[in-house]
Amino acid sequence: MSPYIEIIRPVNGVMAAVAVVVGYIVAGGAVWGASIAYAMAAAFLILSGGMAINDYYDLDIDAKTKKYRPIPSGRMKESTALAYSAVLFAVGIMLSWLVNASAFAIATTASLLLVLYAKSLSKKAFTGNLVVAVNTGLTFVFGAAVAGGVLMTEVIALAGMALFATLAREIYKSIQDMGEDKGVRETLPIKIGISKSRMIATFSLVSAVALSPIPYWAGAFNTTYMLLISLVDLGFLYTAMNGMKSKDFGREAHYCKVFQLAALITFLVGAI
Repeated sequence: MSPYIEIIRPVNGVMAAVAVVVGYIVAGGAVWGASIAYAMAAAFLILSGGMAINDYYDLDIDAKTKKYRPIPSGRMKESTALAYSAVLFAVGIMLSWLVNASAFAIATTASLLLVLYAKSLSKKAFTGNLVVAVNTGLTFVFGAAVAGGVLMTEVIALAGMALFATLAREIYKSIQDMGEDKGVRETLPIKIGISKSRMIATFSLVSAVALSPIPYWAGAFNTTYMLLISLVDLGFLYTAMNGMKSKDFGREAHYCKVFQLAALITFLVGAI
């Protein structure tokens, strides 16, 4: 695989673009044209820029634990990764400007958060986890901005669900990575311990589940959504229960990602 594709983790970018579509539909977007296309491309490019710059700043860590990645493996120079990231961010932000002022503001904010995360916040307890979670939620708000419905109840509920589910996944990942993070990052589990960290992750998943009926009650989704999201909710609750006694937090992080993907598909099905 080309290092230019590998470093951006394109699957994550595609998921962000789909989230934009969901936000757009939920906010009442009906006309499909240049604006939503620009927004989808912007989300993909900005997230891709975040992935590239994160690898740039994580070189020392990846050189020890993930030597297969483009920069530590020598398939991409550090300067190339940094320039590539800058181009991705710049094009993504420019595309958001072609949508409207709200989309531009969200895209710019998300880009700044991704840069700050890569440079320093990923090494801070909880703050880094929260930044990733907030940016995930912002993808739905970004899509809603295209249709002019940023503050709609159902949009905020979707963003909240994505935020809490992502926060749980990030915390599980932090627990899993404690060994390689010691002395490098002051992550949440290193600072407050595994027990308290897993409790926060459990609370986050339960919060995501609690928010899940709101889009249906608000009239944004059909009955099929409620049937499907109930299954997703069971998956999140199962993950939360396992996480309270687990010793393999990589499994819980994986479960969170799988059920988040299922939730995203459910959002799309429910909106259509």
